[in-house]
Amino acid sequence: MKKWFRKLWRDFGVALRGAGRIFRQPRYVLIFAGFFLIFGTVLSLLNAGTTEIGLLFSSIPLGDKLSILANVVLRIFTNPTVLVLAILQATIFSMLIFVWRAPKLKICRKNDTESAGIGAILTLFGAGCPACGISIVTPLVTTAFSTGAYAAVAVFGAVALILAFVVSLFTFIHLGKDVNNVVKT
Repeated sequence: MKKWFRKLWRDFGVALRGAGRIFRQPRYVLIFAGFFLIFGTVLSLLNAGTTEIGLLFSSIPLGDKLSILANVVLRIFTNPTVLVLAILQATIFSMLIFVWRAPKLKICRKNDTESAGIGAILTLFGAGCPACGISIVTPLVTTAFSTGAYAAVAVFGAVALILAFVVSLFTFIHLGKDVNNVVKT
């Protein structure tokens, strides 16, 4: 078990070097920033409850809607879970785009796409405020369990967030190693 953790830690370092190498190119920094804002905003909106989403689709003036969006974006940096998952997902998608564009890479890209997609979906399933009814899974669990559904959704959300983090971390390590190999050659 100790060897496995040591190898995982070493692979994580290689993945960080690979990510650092692609972020020397400005276009991948811009891709990262775009994905970070998208994931961070969606996760922040899901964690806030239904009020802000309702206000964004209401008939309030555009300036107020922009103010709400600015608050949502600022709130990304105050919630550690949202911040870490948004950074991880944005990095994974930036590396995925790099891997797709790398002509020297001769590996099966299907696994990278699947695991990145699974991590993103789990992140969205785990995010949300079950008590507010804004969690994506709340309607599904409510139909199945009716009583105690919100408690079940809270537990499912926590488990989904942990799984999202683990899947995203392993995807990051796998993609980072691929990126590191491509950039070195």
